[in-house]
Amino acid sequence: MNKKYLKFCLYYKGEEKSPFEDYSNESIFWDFERMFIHDLCDPVIYEKMALDYIKRHPRKKNFITSSAHLEQKAMALYIEDMLMKWAPMDVKTVLEYGK
Repeated sequence: MNKKYLKFCLYYKGEEKSPFEDYSNESIFWDFERMFIHDLCDPVIYEKMALDYIKRHPRKKNFITSSAHLEQKAMALYIEDMLMKWAPMDVKTVLEYGK
């Protein structure tokens, strides 16, 4: 478990079951944060991706370039990857993350 990242989750707080309505954006974000926390990825890779994005896009205004914590940005990029893999038609859902 990546306990370091748990305090940065916006939706997942360690619950066994999602407290959000099934198939809602919040439920999707909760599930992907849970996967992120439970070692289903290498968070450092996503942190590096976030830092690289910020470096390459200094004038863009979005969640990745915002003042959010690096750990939250890494989770957002992981969520984007998961949406691209499992729900490519809904990948823009990630734009709602953190709102």
